[in-house]
Amino acid sequence: MRKIVTQPSAIIVYISAICIFLVPFLFRIVGASSVFRLVISFFVINLILAWAIGRMMRKYQLRWWVSLIMPILFAVNVWLQYAPYNYWLVPIYLVVTWLVLLKD
Repeated sequence: MRKIVTQPSAIIVYISAICIFLVPFLFRIVGASSVFRLVISFFVINLILAWAIGRMMRKYQLRWWVSLIMPILFAVNVWLQYAPYNYWLVPIYLVVTWLVLLKD
């Protein structure tokens, strides 16, 4: 079990789930305004997460489908909680991950 938890792809799943589902919920509990909550979690935290996933994929030479984990989780979260216009962030996260992954 410990071997599965410490795999890089498993770490990406855990961190993505925390940043996508838990962080906006914590901002809501704290009482942050919706604009602040969306800007910080969608644009700052998730873009940094997409960059970090690309770096981890390059460092550990992970398969291409690992880059889809974070955008799919984000799309599920948008479908559950947010307005449909937030779907346009999914390809942005994917492109950021791929750009970092392909960087020489």
